[in-house]
Amino acid sequence: MTKEVKKTRNLKVIEQSGYRYQATPTVMLKGKWISEFGFDISTHVKVECEDGRLIITKEKAIEEIMPEKNWNLSMDGLMMTENPDTSVYAKQLAEKTAGESDPLKELLNEMVSMLPEEDQDLYRLYYTE
Repeated sequence: MTKEVKKTRNLKVIEQSGYRYQATPTVMLKGKWISEFGFDISTHVKVECEDGRLIITKEKAIEEIMPEKNWNLSMDGLMMTENPDTSVYAKQLAEKTAGESDPLKELLNEMVSMLPEEDQDLYRLYYTE
């Protein structure tokens, strides 16, 4: 015989210490019953507040929503960043090509050699070695 899960819970808003130890209203939801409704550990949720109700809805994680990174980036685009030292894409491209003979890494080295002399060392240090 399967136990029926209660679809309604009566909880109490309690007081907890919040910012600068100010009393903060708190609603604590915990228990195995939550996973029975599809809210497993690490599930992302959205909480909407309206007309004296809190509505909790499952959400997809940002990682699931974002498309896969496009590694076909032009070196021109990488070089045009305001601060090349913080170019995330250049670092990711270098990590992806590190440790293996790769035509993209050779292209990266070729493009770095076309930079002004003072920038070459910085790019080699961060992106090619």
